[in-house]
Amino acid sequence: MFTLGAVPEVLPATLIERASLIASSTIGHMRDHGFAHGLSALTNANTAVGTAFTVRLPDLDSTILHYAVDRVKPGHVLVIDAGGRQDRASVGAMVAFAARYRGAAAIVIDGMATDLPDLIEFGIPVFARGVSPRTTRVLGIEGAMNVPVTIAGAAVQPGMLVIADQDGVTFLDHADFLAIADRAEKAQEIEPGIKQAVAAGKALSELSGAADLVEAKALALA
Repeated sequence: MFTLGAVPEVLPATLIERASLIASSTIGHMRDHGFAHGLSALTNANTAVGTAFTVRLPDLDSTILHYAVDRVKPGHVLVIDAGGRQDRASVGAMVAFAARYRGAAAIVIDGMATDLPDLIEFGIPVFARGVSPRTTRVLGIEGAMNVPVTIAGAAVQPGMLVIADQDGVTFLDHADFLAIADRAEKAQEIEPGIKQAVAAGKALSELSGAADLVEAKALALA
């Protein structure tokens, strides 16, 4: 059986533009959930922000993925729950080309990709566990599109904000992003000043406040 959820609306351009200025590692200073662990960028195009369009694959049947990619809209990130398996690739040249042609911002796979030279040539950001020459098949067994999925430990709903870069892949609700956006922007703004201060001889622990915290609770040893 195939489960077909509604295609999510692409998030507002103003939100996408704002999110594109914030690194996933900055968000990692402020929350502990929503991060896909173990995924990395496979191509030179290694930064993307967009709206989650989810696909869940059974064992080795990629039928639903071929169906779903034709329904991607510009700004969607194709987010594929392949169960984390590392013996078969669910995305290769044809799926990646179709996704790029439809305007996908990126492809995120909890699993493997293949046809790496083609993916690099197409210029689409692809984040995955790695590459494999073995592939899935179009078998017509089952699958799901735009349903809740789990991507490398992160719970992902269709329509969520996706921020992907060289540090990893992050998924956030629209409201959750807005709740931390101001703090994240300010954190990135002060980093150059901290670097300059350290280069000028200041102690990082004093600038961050760590020195006061340690010394207030330190046990002096004779």
